[in-house]
Amino acid sequence: MSSIERVRILQGHTSVDTAYHVDDYPYSYSLRCKIRFWIETATKGAKKGEQRFVSQTTNPRRPGEIWNKPKGSTYNLMQVMYLDGNEHVQTWGVSAYGLDPESDAVFRLMGLHDQLNPEQRTEYDRLVKSAQRYPDTWQRWENKVAAVAAHLRQGGDEPKPINGVWISPDGDRHYLGSERDVAALLPHRPAAPRLLTPPRRPPRTTRAAGTPAKHQIQRHRARGIWTKDAHAPPRIPGYGPGAVRCSLRPSLRQSLRPHASGPCRGPSAPPAPPRTHHRARNPDGNRSRPRTRNPPEGHGMRSPSPIAPAARQPNPTGLHVIQYSGGIGSWAAAQRVAAQHGTDRLVLLFADVLTEDPDLYRWLDDSSAQLGVPVTRVADGRTPWQLFHDVRYLGNSRIAPCTTTLKIVPCRRWLDTHTDPATTTLYIGLDASPRDRNRAPAIAAGWTPWTVRFPLLDPPHLSKDDLLDWARDTGLRPPRLYDLGMPHNNCGGTCVRAGKRHWAHVLHKLPENYATAEAAEQQLRDQLGDVAILTEQRHGQRHRLTLSQLRERVTAGGKP
Repeated sequence: MSSIERVRILQGHTSVDTAYHVDDYPYSYSLRCKIRFWIETATKGAKKGEQRFVSQTTNPRRPGEIWNKPKGSTYNLMQVMYLDGNEHVQTWGVSAYGLDPESDAVFRLMGLHDQLNPEQRTEYDRLVKSAQRYPDTWQRWENKVAAVAAHLRQGGDEPKPINGVWISPDGDRHYLGSERDVAALLPHRPAAPRLLTPPRRPPRTTRAAGTPAKHQIQRHRARGIWTKDAHAPPRIPGYGPGAVRCSLRPSLRQSLRPHASGPCRGPSAPPAPPRTHHRARNPDGNRSRPRTRNPPEGHGMRSPSPIAPAARQPNPTGLHVIQYSGGIGSWAAAQRVAAQHGTDRLVLLFADVLTEDPDLYRWLDDSSAQLGVPVTRVADGRTPWQLFHDVRYLGNSRIAPCTTTLKIVPCRRWLDTHTDPATTTLYIGLDASPRDRNRAPAIAAGWTPWTVRFPLLDPPHLSKDDLLDWARDTGLRPPRLYDLGMPHNNCGGTCVRAGKRHWAHVLHKLPENYATAEAAEQQLRDQLGDVAILTEQRHGQRHRLTLSQLRERVTAGGKP
């Protein structure tokens, strides 16, 4: 494993006049040129005070020393320039999304922190303190450092993560990430010399089929969910550490328990028998080619298939986690999973962004009571508007950091703490529309190393209206945003990914929510400058369109 080398920082190169010059630099395939580098600081506009890395080359195809147009990187909160071991110019920066502990450790091990001037060091330390306001990520880093140090102190080998995950001898799972992140952990090895010959370990015995691994038994015993029979499937951990009980309607607490009646089979029902896959006959009587199976567990990305994948690959000892967003699609996905696997190992995982429509919580209570499974709620603790203020970026239809920070990250934290990717399946309620089918492979890859299934991509294929009618037929009242003509039941209708027509519809149906979003956008404009959620094309040019401008246009009788 490669170690992190110390580098030499380049100071004082802040403009084209003070740039760092390299006289021999490759240009195209066979030409050579000159190049200069510097760190540029914005002096006005929305990026005022931020920095970026700039390079500029000469054009060897033209006589004399003619400089091409400078090329600048993305603006960051802080940017430094340094020479690596090969005397090549490199750059490092703190983006608007903040600083993580792995990057901080690498930055210090490279020797960059020691070489900062007092002003830069003060700014960097301020950014570190700002990032540590959300301590979960930093605490997990300290836990990983302690686990690796203890492992090395006992004479263990260097960690070799599989798919980024390393299982310690105690059975704890640690996501170590890339080789660079592992190298950042290794300097914390103890100073005592390691044994030249590691102690002989007992021969590895072969486990019988269905027998859990030792680290699984230890983990479940530590959580208090392992039964007397060591080979029995563990019970659902419920609301363990890191999860928040969703007690939105106290009157329904007593009804949130498993039952055998209702639209889905209860825990007492026998498991669905595994479905066999026969080759179909063509009209001429010949057998067609067999349908392609998904790869086995832990081998690559799972793409959606018209064959029910959960039936092909049963999950008898793990959890079935539904990404329960509050939309009709996730409810329908939960219904199909419950009908196939029962509800005794079913988890409804809901990421709360704190700007949801109040009726969404009513829907969560009613639908979870119908299933007999309580909702497991996770949250970052910030609204999308607070997040945009913290990262100094206003989300829009092209980039929306709220999706990752407020939904994906809290869910992954819960999954890291409470599940084993080898025996856990995630279910996402994408419908059978061409758009959602095209999104499915990328979404499945993003949730690696967990197995991801899309129940609504399997036949029968139902439209959103069919799903709403299905909910009504079971006695549920669908969320009110669907009755108001909204395509989704998230963020109270004020999703920053939406377009002009949607926001005009929100202005007509939910004027209070529109006014809240308009005021939040104006506050961010006061902080960041000329930014907006919406854009539009006028005379072939893209222009920003604020919510206040859209409101004035619509109220005056104009089209969005």
